[in-house]
Amino acid sequence: MSVVLVAGVMLQVIIGAIVVWTGLNPFSNIAHFLVSIFLMTTAYMLVRHASIVRLTEEVAPRREPLLKDRPIASIVKILLVTTGAAVFTGTLVTGSGPHAGDETAVRLDFAMPVIARIHSAFVWLTVAVLLVSLQIIKKSVDARRLLMRPLKRFALVLIFQGAIGYWQYFSGVPIWLVAIHVATSVAVWLCAIDVYWSSRLSALPNSVLD
Repeated sequence: MSVVLVAGVMLQVIIGAIVVWTGLNPFSNIAHFLVSIFLMTTAYMLVRHASIVRLTEEVAPRREPLLKDRPIASIVKILLVTTGAAVFTGTLVTGSGPHAGDETAVRLDFAMPVIARIHSAFVWLTVAVLLVSLQIIKKSVDARRLLMRPLKRFALVLIFQGAIGYWQYFSGVPIWLVAIHVATSVAVWLCAIDVYWSSRLSALPNSVLD
């Protein structure tokens, strides 16, 4: 993962140059953003894996996740997929709008109302999966201890992101709201990754849950 981060940063340098050379073309912008998301995910996983390494030179033995083969484990995977779809379709909305890049740059060939509704549909689908998750974890002590805090964090960030999204849509897409929306989308994704990580834990150590 450390090697991936170094290689990814070097790749970002190249993509960043392409972004400039293409006049902030939305296709290169989207690639730049998605690689950034991937690198931040890798960095998160690196930190999390490091947190469960023993104080010796050996890595802690891998054990079966506590929630393996339970319905909540599958629901969390669905949550990760719907969140990813919401983030990706969000890049298409931005790439089709007035702030996709340079004034002379091309725009994605999507009708804004249509692509915005598709993006919104994935967001609401994510909300629905989140609500199902919150209901399911109430039936299990292990699931509740592992996932309640990560799911609550995810819910708060998702609500904030949704509010910003509707605000920008109905206020004429001001650039400062677009900037907040794009930045918060990263937080939404990382919170989803955090939920997935928590669902894969094999124990309940406080140091990991914190």
